[in-house]
Amino acid sequence: MQIVVVVVLFAFTFNLVNRSINSRALDHHKWYKQNFTAYPENRKAILPFVL
Repeated sequence: MQIVVVVVLFAFTFNLVNRSINSRALDHHKWYKQNFTAYPENRKAILPFVL
């Protein structure tokens, strides 16, 4: 039972942190594209070549 609680808490924390980091990365990526003309058009915010 204790392991289940630990796994659930870990999954919840991992999900919360990733959502926060990913949304911030996407916002910063958008800001850089708007404010820097030399920013590479094909650069991805989170995963190279994907997102």
